[in-house]
Amino acid sequence: MPWSVWGLVLTLLASPVQAAAPCDRSIQVAYYDLGILYDPATAQGLDRDVVDTLAQRTGCRFMPRFESRVRIWTMLAAGTLDMSVSGIPTPERRQFAEFVPYFWVRNELVTTRRLAQIKPEEFLANSDLRLGVVKSYKHGEAWEPFIEQLRQRGRVDELADTGSLFDQLEANRIAAFPALSLVTLGMAKRYPTRQPMVRLPWFGEQAKVEHGLILSRSRLDPAIYKLFQQTISEMRSDGTLKAIFSRYMGNADAEAMLTQ
Repeated sequence: MPWSVWGLVLTLLASPVQAAAPCDRSIQVAYYDLGILYDPATAQGLDRDVVDTLAQRTGCRFMPRFESRVRIWTMLAAGTLDMSVSGIPTPERRQFAEFVPYFWVRNELVTTRRLAQIKPEEFLANSDLRLGVVKSYKHGEAWEPFIEQLRQRGRVDELADTGSLFDQLEANRIAAFPALSLVTLGMAKRYPTRQPMVRLPWFGEQAKVEHGLILSRSRLDPAIYKLFQQTISEMRSDGTLKAIFSRYMGNADAEAMLTQ
């Protein structure tokens, strides 16, 4: 064999094998109806912008789909979905998913004008008042014990999505529900009510709730977790996340979402 050919063979053998790109296939990402985070009518929102930017920076291909929040968590736990957005980590969820946080917020109480001054202890004491929540949603350290007390008294209605909460509040079937302020702002425009909504900053002393990308442990390579963590970190540092958030709310609110 000529030396030039041998030289080529030796060079190839000596060179490290090129690792496969982390995103070697399209990644299914599920969105759900959540105010300015995602509107199924337009297939747009803050979360969609974050993922689209992630695609531009990493070269990964995403296949968007719309699902209910309950179905998303069921599929992630069963290993039949790659990824979703705006997820709140819990010990149970970390068993089947990795989380890449990109914003931190608190829930507030959404109610009507007649309860504009009500306190948590007063709500608990009034057996006529019912609270609505989205099934499978986690609300934060102070909210969860409060909701559990009401649940034990049979005063919690679990619904499929945030739009249903607005409908039930308008129909006076529930007296209030907890929601993120950025969700309330978007949903209030899509679900106008005859009676004005009031937003109460309950449990404002509790830590903010972390929200992040939800990545399947069984379906995605760990290299993808690292790639997305690095990219989201860069987007936070260079102002890209703030710019995305500011498109949907004021600069002050956008800045607040980026602080823990």
